[in-house]
Amino acid sequence: MRTRRKALARGLALLVGLLWQIVPMQAAAGDLSQTVQEAKATGIPSATVDRLLALGKEQQFDPTKMAGLLSILVEAQKDRLPAQPFVSKIEEGLT
Repeated sequence: MRTRRKALARGLALLVGLLWQIVPMQAAAGDLSQTVQEAKATGIPSATVDRLLALGKEQQFDPTKMAGLLSILVEAQKDRLPAQPFVSKIEEGLT
């Protein structure tokens, strides 16, 4: 069971890494608010989005890249994938 969790964690990390490269990061800083609205509209809890935004601001993360990270969550949500593993990896990457 432990090996399965490790394999799942590695696979998820790889997936996030691939999505990081695939999802266009061309959003302008003004598009962050649009991406936030889209994330909330697709069902990602406001508290989750707000927590990620606060963490990104605290770490002085580029707003364009933050929009890209939220886009990954939006795509995962649209594909009916569980968002929490993606959220955890994003939080891990931001800290």
